[in-house]
Amino acid sequence: MLATMLGALVATAVPTVNVTPPPVIKPVVVPPAAKHRAAPDMAAMVKMFDTFFPPQPNPDPARLALARTTVTTLVPADSFGKAVGDMLGGMFERVLQMRESDFPAPKGKAAPDKAPSDQTLHQSLVAKDPYFDERVRLTRAAVMKEFTMYSAIIEPQLREGLARAVARRFDQRQLADINAFFATESGKALGNQFLGLWFDPDLMRSMMKAAPAMIAVMPGSMERIAAATAHLPKPPKRRTPSRDKPSRN
Repeated sequence: MLATMLGALVATAVPTVNVTPPPVIKPVVVPPAAKHRAAPDMAAMVKMFDTFFPPQPNPDPARLALARTTVTTLVPADSFGKAVGDMLGGMFERVLQMRESDFPAPKGKAAPDKAPSDQTLHQSLVAKDPYFDERVRLTRAAVMKEFTMYSAIIEPQLREGLARAVARRFDQRQLADINAFFATESGKALGNQFLGLWFDPDLMRSMMKAAPAMIAVMPGSMERIAAATAHLPKPPKRRTPSRDKPSRN
């Protein structure tokens, strides 16, 4: 999503600074999206997910009622779209402040003849397009409006699935204690920030810091996994369908 938005902004940038602003900005009528011929078979995808994640037993009705109260605090209205929109918006702003020297040079490519530009990406784009900031402002407003629409679609399903999961994992006494906490000001504050915490820069940085260590131990993991079945005979080779042409009599 971020790459698409950034690419659209760059692609529509005005090539020169000497641009005469139009006296009136005419509204743009966006035609309805054409139906894609290669659209995925959603019914088949849903059926596949039913195999991966089979329906679980219905929770106790009393526990489910308490769990629905719990998740209403954890996933308040419009929180999903806001959390995702804030994350992408923050990333977009940080990318715009990057300089050419901040991007890693491709491996095997010869060193450039001149020093990298000290301009930020934002400065470079504004120099090419005087309307860049206004274009970004309007685009972000439109994107957030779309995320609000997505929230209205996703959140009811998200809340119901989370409520069923919570109802199976906590008994009535525990759910009552949890809801009592969420009824407090501190509990409400935690609920309002619950989804946003998973997109927080500190959390993302911590996950990235763990990546090098995980990559370093991965070869040993693969060897130990392979050793677990090394004593077994090799599996039979998969046969490919014969492509021999039928004989003519």
